[in-house]
Amino acid sequence: MGQSAAVSWLTAPAWRTPLELAASFGGGRLAALPVAALVLYGILRSHRRRSIPARRTLTGLALPLLTIPPAVLLLISLAHPLYQPR
Repeated sequence: MGQSAAVSWLTAPAWRTPLELAASFGGGRLAALPVAALVLYGILRSHRRRSIPARRTLTGLALPLLTIPPAVLLLISLAHPLYQPR
């Protein structure tokens, strides 16, 4: 079996795929909203407390690492399905 056959069963992401992905990152559907609220609160609070603009924060590192790879894979999968959130 070649590499193309190994992923031939994948389909393009649907409109609900980003929501399912957010729910899985947040610990399930019931926990997704409270977790998203806490993340937003942490981001807003870290921006308010920042006294030195060039200071690196954990939020500044973790948020892009958490969101950019799945977003890029979802965008690529619209043309060539290669991403299956599990």
